[in-house]
Amino acid sequence: IAPTVGADSLNVQTERKINTFLAKHNCKYKIAKGYGMTEVSSGVCITPNNEVNKLGSVGIPFNLTCVAIFDAETGKELTYGERGEICMGGPSVMLGYYNNDLATKEVLRRHSDGQVWMHSGDIGHMDEDGFIYIDGRIKRMIIDHVGFKIFPSTIESVLCELPTVEKCCVIGAKDDVHKVGQVPIVFVIPKKNTNIDKLEKDIMESCKKYLP
Repeated sequence: IAPTVGADSLNVQTERKINTFLAKHNCKYKIAKGYGMTEVSSGVCITPNNEVNKLGSVGIPFNLTCVAIFDAETGKELTYGERGEICMGGPSVMLGYYNNDLATKEVLRRHSDGQVWMHSGDIGHMDEDGFIYIDGRIKRMIIDHVGFKIFPSTIESVLCELPTVEKCCVIGAKDDVHKVGQVPIVFVIPKKNTNIDKLEKDIMESCKKYLP
């Protein structure tokens, strides 16, 4: 049985560290990942074996399960690599919330293709091999003064790769300069004995190099 993680995101740095540990201790499996929610009878995606297990992804959809990425504002279905809301369709999708039609209508929506899709509230993308990647929650998305969408998990993934960073968390804060939109604020727990000046330099250089 492969070691398995679910219920929350696993950043690439931690996943790589776990897989290295497992290999060194003679475990023949990489850590398995999945994705789902109660409203779709638990899971919709899985990494079934080492060959179908890409770093950073939550795997491929189950049989008979449709997973697609839609623009959260327009409802347009997006193509490979484009970020949008993860929606699911298939026989495992719930009929609705018990005695709560309003909440049901918010998440179960019939699209122009005639299919009823379950809206997850999660932002993600799909690669050309059909692997699903979770990029964050719609509620956590930061929109700056020009309307650019910023995903906290993207910044967190970049900074967690730094040797001077133990952990970090990104939140949105009011943009006092432009008086509209938000700016990302990063809270960092540095590695032990890290020089704070070096930490700040590492963060700025990494952000300029890897972030849009």
